[in-house]
Amino acid sequence: MKKALSVILSLVMLVGCLSVMGVGIVNAADYVAYPTVYINGGRGSLYKTDGTKIAPVEPPEGFLADAVKDCIGDLAKAVVTGKEEDMQAYKEKLVSWIAPLYDDIRLDNNGERTEPVIVGYGKTGYFTIPDTLPNRISGGEYPLQAYIYYYDWRLDPYETAAELDGYINKIMAATGRDKVNLVGRCEGGCPLMAYLEAYGHGHVNKIMFFNTASNGYLLPTQLCSGKVEFRSADIRAWLNNNVHFSIEELEIGEDILNILLGMLNLSAATPQIDLLGSTLDGVYTRVLREVIPDVFMASYGTFPAVWAMIASKDFDDALAYMFEGKEAQYAGLIEKVTYYHENVQLRTEEILKECEADGIQIGAIAKYGYPAIPLTPEAEELSDGEALTKYLSFGATCSTYAGTLSDSYIAAHDEKYISVDKKIDASTCLFPETTWFIGGVDHQSTPWEMNDICQRFFTARSPMTVRTDATYPQFLVGQGESLTVVPLTEENKDLSVVGLEQEAEAPGVVDSFDQFMSGLLTVVLRLVERVRAIIDGIIAHANGTA
Repeated sequence: MKKALSVILSLVMLVGCLSVMGVGIVNAADYVAYPTVYINGGRGSLYKTDGTKIAPVEPPEGFLADAVKDCIGDLAKAVVTGKEEDMQAYKEKLVSWIAPLYDDIRLDNNGERTEPVIVGYGKTGYFTIPDTLPNRISGGEYPLQAYIYYYDWRLDPYETAAELDGYINKIMAATGRDKVNLVGRCEGGCPLMAYLEAYGHGHVNKIMFFNTASNGYLLPTQLCSGKVEFRSADIRAWLNNNVHFSIEELEIGEDILNILLGMLNLSAATPQIDLLGSTLDGVYTRVLREVIPDVFMASYGTFPAVWAMIASKDFDDALAYMFEGKEAQYAGLIEKVTYYHENVQLRTEEILKECEADGIQIGAIAKYGYPAIPLTPEAEELSDGEALTKYLSFGATCSTYAGTLSDSYIAAHDEKYISVDKKIDASTCLFPETTWFIGGVDHQSTPWEMNDICQRFFTARSPMTVRTDATYPQFLVGQGESLTVVPLTEENKDLSVVGLEQEAEAPGVVDSFDQFMSGLLTVVLRLVERVRAIIDGIIAHANGTA
């Protein structure tokens, strides 16, 4: 029966009609261009109704140095004594610095706005949804970003999805189409998923997840779940390869910097001891673990959207850690974030497979090649610097950042899904034939080719997969300063993971000790000189007044 059906379907394909296995091959004459709703990521600008910018939060100049100087004594006392009153004093001091920065954007205890805001568009504009929209078709196609959707990135994804539904209806009215394509970029994957759960997929043509954080984002997952762990090697790898932060930006002076880097390198070179990592773990266990919930709730903790990006496996731990003893105070917020977790996060595969079963093609783009943020047992895993690649790709099997998949693993799995750098097995993805991987590109960077993949995916006359377009096979890599994306090959595979050469050339025990002692001795000598100058001044003053 299957053979007969295959013959019939082959004949149908030859004359240019509908589908095989529920995914259509479309006759060019029957092709319909659908508009795309590009659901942007978070971190956009927010304004008060009077035009005052309130987000992103921008600490005043010198804030970090002043805060550290004011809090360090209380922290040291709390670490040494371990007394509850000393920890409380440090907690209150730290929160007194953090909370005022977020007064204008913090939501109430139910996770709701206390006043309306205006959502920013680009660098200076405002995003509003007018009563009617223009039909932005151009040359028979809709540009990928013709209908970008910006939103208040703090709110419950369900609240955002309700506004998104209205936006989609207006786009369909403007274009005369009964469906749209959806792109969920980074945090944008959360309201996209909430939309599918709440409003269904009847008006959806195709879906692309663009490096989405909807399956888990590292920083809120780590801090909220209390699963913090320090390893010097992970800290060094992250500092060496973070393109958006340099330790030199702290402006702490060359000598102090040498002491810190010497200690870091020495600890990384002696992982069995790891003095710095052990010290930081001790400080966290004795003090910071008790402080983090208060600091988080004074800043981002009231944002339901942040909770939507906590990895599903860590959600229950995060809920218990953040709200212990405060369940009544934050009852409304807890209800919101739990509802999203139970109805979207835990049902993600079910929701998307229902879409696929109804003929909706779903794709994903995931980046990799950077060490994860170094505060977690997952720090060695492959990531784009902010989210783990296994989450970005809906389930790829990945090596560690510095390692590769084992030869025995590769031998036991389909080689067509194994990346040439032996970092990724795409066969375990939820959508293995429509998931693309780009190495050597961090989370915040967006090479032009990423958008091009999306546009080709949406406008292809026959279903685009990782096998159908030689320009964009399953595994790609960014190369050069502009991060031009090209196919990953044996010749360029060393570009897919950033910083391994630096790690291989990292200082050993002797060089690290020399760096540490050089900085320490320089500081000591300067102190001695300072003391001697003070003494000479006292003596000179005494002689002059004798």
